[in-house]
Amino acid sequence: MPPLRPRRRSYTQGAPFWTVSLLDVLERRGLFRRRPDQSMVEHPLFGPVAAATAAFDIARRPFAPTSQMVAVLS
Repeated sequence: MPPLRPRRRSYTQGAPFWTVSLLDVLERRGLFRRRPDQSMVEHPLFGPVAAATAAFDIARRPFAPTSQMVAVLS
């Protein structure tokens, strides 16, 4: 089998990664609370924070690579 070769790559927004990181920082500082059985994505703040971090990544994309890459190999 021949090795995979990159055919195309692009950068996309990484809102879920930024959101979990930000909520974790807020939780560690006591500014955010969730139940012990609740994941970050189940918390009501996840959606609004994800929207804000997606907007941030999309706005900065023309100026710098974003945090998430999509690659197509064949």
